[in-house]
Amino acid sequence: MSKILVDEIRSNSASGDAITLDGSGKCAINATTINNLTFPTSDGTSDQIIKTNGSGALSFTTVASGFTPESQAWRISANFSGDAYPILSSNWEAADNTWEGNNGTALLTESSGVFTFAKTGHYRIGLVHTSNLGHGHHSIWGHMCCMISTNSGTAFSNLCYTDEWSANTNHNYHVHSTETLFKVLDASTYRLKFWIDMDNINYTHEGSSNLMRTGFTLIRVGDI
Repeated sequence: MSKILVDEIRSNSASGDAITLDGSGKCAINATTINNLTFPTSDGTSDQIIKTNGSGALSFTTVASGFTPESQAWRISANFSGDAYPILSSNWEAADNTWEGNNGTALLTESSGVFTFAKTGHYRIGLVHTSNLGHGHHSIWGHMCCMISTNSGTAFSNLCYTDEWSANTNHNYHVHSTETLFKVLDASTYRLKFWIDMDNINYTHEGSSNLMRTGFTLIRVGDI
């Protein structure tokens, strides 16, 4: 097998070597453009990658971090009876047990039953309502509704609501739920609030400070 042993390669008309080989066989190329691709002349920072502009120019860039979903749960902390427009702050608490699945910073803050967003994004909300009428009573219907405002609470529209219908006096406990997707375009002006409406005012709305009986979960599923 034939070999060509060199340590430098240069053009006859060039003043410097195009390729240099050291004693260990490593190759150094004295050019920034190879096969019509222009390489950066200095190294990037740790964990950067090389990108192209589509016209042959290469450069280092930082890889964008992926999206991490965030979540928070809010619940009614104690039983109460009758209708509520809205459900007031005395009944709300953010889920705070160490085993509960809140992830990231708080998505909502609450004042007088009205919730304000911490950031924009695409969201999924799920409601659950547990109620107890007691033996011997009945109710035809009941609702728990989530309302949304895009103008700092000046006006609200229904976003989603649970619905139950039962005239059987033996059905003392009722659990109903719903969920939907929505987006928040401006965290400073979007608001949520919740109301409960039953056709029998003797209904007890079940709450707990240790687990979810009545309340909602909110998951931020994407950026705007």
